[in-house]
Amino acid sequence: ESFNWTSQLQEYSGKLDFTFFANPNNQIDFGYHTIYHKFSPADIKPTKKSLIGAFKLADQFALEHALYVGNKQKINDKLSVEYGVRYSLFQNFGKADVYTYSNPNDRKRNEITDTVRYESRELINYHGGFEPRIAARYLLNETSSLKASYNRTRQYLQIASNSTAGLPIDRWIPSDSYIKPQIADQIALGYFRNLNENKFEISVEAYYKKMQNQIDFKDGAELLLSENIETEILSGKAWSYGAEFLIKKNQGRTTGWIGYTLSKTRRQVPGINGGKAYSPRYDRTHDISVVVSHELNDRITLSGNWVFTTGSAVSRPKGKYTYEGHSVAYYDPLDRNGARMPNYHRMDLSVNIESKKNKTRRWQGSWNFSIYNAYMKKNPWSIQYKDVINGNPNLDETDNVTVQSKEFRPVSTILFKIVPSVSYNFRF
Repeated sequence: ESFNWTSQLQEYSGKLDFTFFANPNNQIDFGYHTIYHKFSPADIKPTKKSLIGAFKLADQFALEHALYVGNKQKINDKLSVEYGVRYSLFQNFGKADVYTYSNPNDRKRNEITDTVRYESRELINYHGGFEPRIAARYLLNETSSLKASYNRTRQYLQIASNSTAGLPIDRWIPSDSYIKPQIADQIALGYFRNLNENKFEISVEAYYKKMQNQIDFKDGAELLLSENIETEILSGKAWSYGAEFLIKKNQGRTTGWIGYTLSKTRRQVPGINGGKAYSPRYDRTHDISVVVSHELNDRITLSGNWVFTTGSAVSRPKGKYTYEGHSVAYYDPLDRNGARMPNYHRMDLSVNIESKKNKTRRWQGSWNFSIYNAYMKKNPWSIQYKDVINGNPNLDETDNVTVQSKEFRPVSTILFKIVPSVSYNFRF
């Protein structure tokens, strides 16, 4: 299947931001942002051995606008609030062909009833709406506070992927006539406290997020080369909730933090998983990060971090069947993402060496030596179920070898065991 795949995202943006100090207790921010998007999802050119012919998906064009205004208000010595509203607008433009279907809610490629052609820069469709937000902070005393917030956001770009890990060939999909923008409403409540004259800070924050128009692919969807991507996906709702804990050291030669997030995300899409809720790929129950930085002296700093996350939610085959002599995995359509990838964890280490201090010297530089995945954890990047010939995952029956054994089993792809690096930074 050897081929060269070229995909591009291009953006040109401009913005105007203003701040008006109405009085000592009110700071008003307002402005306008605009972004021009060009999506080039696929330009495929096969190699000599490829089974895939040359292919190019049509480019897509869009404009995104936003107007906003907000106020930071100090009500009294204990209570302050930030509130505002943003109006966003997303427009699709030609040149493009838009298909109509006999059933717009369950679109199928073999049920196209008409094609509407839009010329270059002709408006096809638009989406828009208000995005309000409010946040409040209440000082309990000199060292602790409570914070609460609500905000609504709209996201006009979504990503479609049927792999367990992000790939360069994942398709970015703009909202259009059939794919509505994602809308998320989130509330949060947190407690924050400084300790030991602000040397340490601790916090705990709980949140709940409700999401609309979440897309996911149908069973057996062909995402990558489809000109009718709207026929391969369905949309539904999702919700997420959890709590985040943080302890941070701000002062001294040794600084850093420990963060832990306990969370749950669920998605429910009619037509997928029998209509039952399931875990999306990015659902991770546990997320831990430990970051430490230590100054040996004025020039040398040692740093390290360790991360741990629950494995991504994935679908595991329930069995297999044979097609043209090859084993093909069978996935239960009523068990979407019912399994997990192995838990992910790694450690990174680095040493930063600054140049000798010299106030009269115009050139200042520093060396950084680092190691990614220092203890060489073999974290699977992807897992594929396939026939393994003679115990060698890299062999294929077409390789003209004598088949002594054939076993259908998972094969993990590992990207990086360890990555050392060195860099030199300078400023003048």
